[in-house]
Amino acid sequence: MKKAIEPSLEFYAQQIDFLLNKAISEPENRLQWVTLGSLNTAENGHEPDLRIVVLRGVDPERNLLFYTDSRSPKM
Repeated sequence: MKKAIEPSLEFYAQQIDFLLNKAISEPENRLQWVTLGSLNTAENGHEPDLRIVVLRGVDPERNLLFYTDSRSPKM
């Protein structure tokens, strides 16, 4: 019986790069829409603040660029 070969970290990194770039290039791709959560302990007593952001770019170091709705409050 053959032993299964585990994918390498490089394989997973390539898959992540592929999916991120695909999400950016396809307007209806579900990976473009992300729910971002933050915690503001000073104002609301440790309750999360959730907002939907849109993935618009990624650089070679995998820094992500997100857009938010201009009508929503920002910190």
